[in-house]
Amino acid sequence: LIKTSAFLFVFGLFSTGAFAAGKTVKEGADAIALTESASNDCAVNISIDKATAGSSLVTIYDGADNVIMKDALSKEDKTIQKGYDFTGLEDGDYTIAVSSNNETVKKTVHVYSDENDQKSSIVE
Repeated sequence: LIKTSAFLFVFGLFSTGAFAAGKTVKEGADAIALTESASNDCAVNISIDKATAGSSLVTIYDGADNVIMKDALSKEDKTIQKGYDFTGLEDGDYTIAVSSNNETVKKTVHVYSDENDQKSSIVE
């Protein structure tokens, strides 16, 4: 409960509009891109081209496949860009699934603490 609450708090702070250009990890479905954040070492950015996409849903799972967050994204915007901060989560592997236009892109996000106990992540 504390882990989920901390994640939702950090998620709320980060997802209020912070979206930085980052390194593209991989294009999945034609309308969905997941990128590593350039401004936060422990965040993932999602971009969905609404011109070709229908309703969109982001789901984040922990290593035991428990849903720790679901986020329904607005259908009104032509393009959606949103960031998800993993800093409040324990070290480990998480899955982020982005579903849009009957396609789903899943990526593993490895969250770890570096030698200075600062959180970082790698999207695989």
